[in-house]
Amino acid sequence: MSKDRDKYERSGDHKYVDKAHRRGKVGWNVGRHIEVAPHYRRPHMALVWTGRGRALPKIVPRRGSVVHRELVEKVPSGFGE
Repeated sequence: MSKDRDKYERSGDHKYVDKAHRRGKVGWNVGRHIEVAPHYRRPHMALVWTGRGRALPKIVPRRGSVVHRELVEKVPSGFGE
């Protein structure tokens, strides 16, 4: 299927989409080519379900984190020259 997707992106021929539909694959890769920027996710309180069968709600703190940390290393800083 990924080979057909690549062929479709190169040629734009609708026969590859029809082939995927015949095989039961219907969907889109939304946001696949969108560029993302590194950012910080703020800490917050979160409701999580715990216990057997996830039946017991509990409020716990979530730590902050850097999202897309690997992209921070690629940003040119101008230092170290």
